[in-house]
Amino acid sequence: MKLFLDDFRNLSDVREYMLQSLRHHYAEGDDWVIVRSYDQFLNYLQKHLLAGKPPITLVSFDHDLDKEHYQALHHPIIYDKFKVKTGYDCAKKMVELYQSIGMKLPETILSHSMNAAGRDNIFRAMKGLPPHSLKSDKDKAVKIIYPDYLFNPAKDY
Repeated sequence: MKLFLDDFRNLSDVREYMLQSLRHHYAEGDDWVIVRSYDQFLNYLQKHLLAGKPPITLVSFDHDLDKEHYQALHHPIIYDKFKVKTGYDCAKKMVELYQSIGMKLPETILSHSMNAAGRDNIFRAMKGLPPHSLKSDKDKAVKIIYPDYLFNPAKDY
């Protein structure tokens, strides 16, 4: 089962600009569930995990889930100023939910977001790290190794 988070794009829209090596992850089929917002994402995750359904094997995140997010394309992104939650908020909540029930994260985490700063923060959330901040000296010591669009919890976590 695969989960796709994006406010308006579909799988076919994303395949066009993703890296050649990742296009196979976006093959359309019956096992994709598309959610359009933080609330839909959270509701789906909670219902899916509590129902004991087969595990989610892949999640693809967009960062900018509302027009207000489009102006935040560079670090640092000030999340407190947003009224609508982002893909970063979804990633943080997903990690929290999986940890609370003792489950491992899905084997493949992708971000198809065109917002590089937001994409980076999504992957930082997967590692339990805060978003980038120009004020934090700790960020300089943190090394995150992953391709731009792919985070593998089994290898990178």
